[in-house]
Amino acid sequence: MSDSAHGWRGLQRREGHVFLAWLREGGILTRRVELYSNVVSTLLLAEVTTGDDAREVWAGAAQVLPHSDSYTVEQDHGVARAYAWLHFLERYVRTWKALEFLVEQWCLPMGTRGVRALDVGAGLGPAAFAIHDFYTATVEFADGTGSPRWRHPVEVTCVENAGGFNALRHHISEVVHQESGGKWPSILSITGNLPDFADFTPQQERKERFAALRDAEEDYLDDRSGVWTSDRVHSVEEANEIAQSLHRYRLFSFANFLTEPGMVDDFAENLAEALGDASAGSAMLVIGGKERQYPEIYRRLSALAEAAGFRKMKLDVEVTSTRSEVADRVYQAGRRLYDHLQRLARNDEPDLRCVRRHFEGQGSGSVSSSRVQAFRKGRFG
Repeated sequence: MSDSAHGWRGLQRREGHVFLAWLREGGILTRRVELYSNVVSTLLLAEVTTGDDAREVWAGAAQVLPHSDSYTVEQDHGVARAYAWLHFLERYVRTWKALEFLVEQWCLPMGTRGVRALDVGAGLGPAAFAIHDFYTATVEFADGTGSPRWRHPVEVTCVENAGGFNALRHHISEVVHQESGGKWPSILSITGNLPDFADFTPQQERKERFAALRDAEEDYLDDRSGVWTSDRVHSVEEANEIAQSLHRYRLFSFANFLTEPGMVDDFAENLAEALGDASAGSAMLVIGGKERQYPEIYRRLSALAEAAGFRKMKLDVEVTSTRSEVADRVYQAGRRLYDHLQRLARNDEPDLRCVRRHFEGQGSGSVSSSRVQAFRKGRFG
């Protein structure tokens, strides 16, 4: 589809406000947050049952606070559990709000066969789950209102090399799938992962897949000659069609992945290939911090995006759950786990003072937010 009045931008320009109103009036985000709150809380309460378990989570919490940019999930399940407790719901909501922003800007990627998304540095997948659920909502909207052009099923691929995160994200995906009665089978796409963005080379992978498919043969016994022989499994055309569909993404998400300017440089080649490979109408969401090193990170990333044909949307926006309709639900879910941990193993460490202040204060505490920068490939007019 083009960007004309009959294309996807035209559709969002005409009907995007109707879709967003349907989301809000139907309490779609609230229901999703309630589901994940119950799933994550149930999992953590079942896994953290002793004082030692709680102390492991407290230690992990110190590593996933905003001032800490590194953690060792491979060795410490407490980190993954602490992240689930302190960040999962908050960052799910932030991504959802960023996707609403794309609709408001008429720039949510759409596709006649659905949308594939790549979540780089997925961690536990709050962004991946939000992307999946937001697009699932377009399908529900299409079916419920008789608006078939809003039907955009999604498949989300996660890039994450930390085993602790991958294992817990897999578990969350399966439980949500069960709790929804199998209503969203596509959520199981989030269970898998690509291990390292440094190895992400879509064009080379397509060449290798094409060669493997082209050369694939099936052995069989020829009944007439009694001799074993073989045939090609795919024609050249079939092999090419299958291979060319590999790693075709319409939406790229980088949520708290690029935390140092040097990381942009380290992954510059992969970023350039991924973005250069994207088709017109694709979008990139970058969700991260606001101060310290982040302006320089965004400057370098913007240069790469623009070189690949992406244009930055006109406004930077901040997203938060603490000013949203689900603020109390997010806070109460965190408070429930906080009280559980304190009962198992009281924590008075200075480096977790901010956590205690947050959950022992009134209401939902101080406002915490992320900056969203969004880019779209192709023209905006």
